[in-house]
Amino acid sequence: LKQGSDPQMAYLERMIAEQLLAQAGYRISLDSLALVQGQIKSLTEELLVGRVFEEDAARSVVVTPADIDSLRRLDAIQIALRFLPASDLESAEQLRTAYVENGFYSAVAQLSASEEGMHHLRPQDLETDLVSPSSLDPVVWEAIRTLPLEQVSSPISYRGGFLLVEVMDILRTPITAEPGVEEWARYEQVAFAEKSRQAARSLIGRTVADRDLRLKKEAYGRLEQALWNWLSISEEEGTQDALTLWQRLEVDSTSFARTILDMEAKPIMETSDRSWTVAEFLAEYPHDRYPLSLRSGDEFRSDYYDAFGLLVRDQLFIQKALDQGFDAAPELLSEVERWTDKWVYEVFKLQVENTVTVHE
Repeated sequence: LKQGSDPQMAYLERMIAEQLLAQAGYRISLDSLALVQGQIKSLTEELLVGRVFEEDAARSVVVTPADIDSLRRLDAIQIALRFLPASDLESAEQLRTAYVENGFYSAVAQLSASEEGMHHLRPQDLETDLVSPSSLDPVVWEAIRTLPLEQVSSPISYRGGFLLVEVMDILRTPITAEPGVEEWARYEQVAFAEKSRQAARSLIGRTVADRDLRLKKEAYGRLEQALWNWLSISEEEGTQDALTLWQRLEVDSTSFARTILDMEAKPIMETSDRSWTVAEFLAEYPHDRYPLSLRSGDEFRSDYYDAFGLLVRDQLFIQKALDQGFDAAPELLSEVERWTDKWVYEVFKLQVENTVTVHE
């Protein structure tokens, strides 16, 4: 779309074409397909959960002058970093060992030799100029904020991979004049976002604690191992997003799936309101929104443990949102409509592609 004499017009024409094809899909009722309906349901629930966060968590947030001062002091710090990327946890651990034992340059050489497309890598490519902590991804800053100078971090999970980070240098400058209107507004926005995240985490904790969530040890342990075995195989073969984990298991003929299906009636979780069997948990857990990570056993175990709390939280939040009529909010309906147009277009396009035969 960036090529040609008028890329803006090319983009507009493409958008119009997508919309016209979506309308053609609606005329043959593609929006009623299970795939599209599953996507609509998942998005609607996600938006309802988000709305409860906004109403209950963000509403309680107050940004004070002390919060602004704290951010200004943070911005008065600048740091220079070295970093090494890795595609998986095992590679990251190997790089860290080389880093600790033989130094940064040795680790760079190991990376350039082991990773495809990295053979022209130079050490200076993996060093930053002085940067402010606020310009870093919060995940990275949180992991290195107390890291001693010239010491490499543990692997940091970052955007589908991992990072090793070393703080090479720190420069502190004094805070002088009061911030202007625009700068103050920016600090307010940053502080509000951070305090909102804290309030959201607190809200989740209170919500789940109020329901007295308890896990059944035997079923929990057996399902953890069985899910890891099954998902490690099934995820490689592709997934059907519209299906729940339980629906996918029911159409899977492998022994890994059968192991889990045989556990269907075992109680695995209960709250003060109800209990769940293994089948009910896997049928209700929104795996499309919160997929269980398969990057490492540790990440899977962490996600699996969180899954039970997320299920309880989302169900409570969704019901609360419905009770308050959030599902009829114009902005929610508009968002769902836009995405439904996109999904119907994609299904229609796929159907057309499947009718095309190219002869030799």
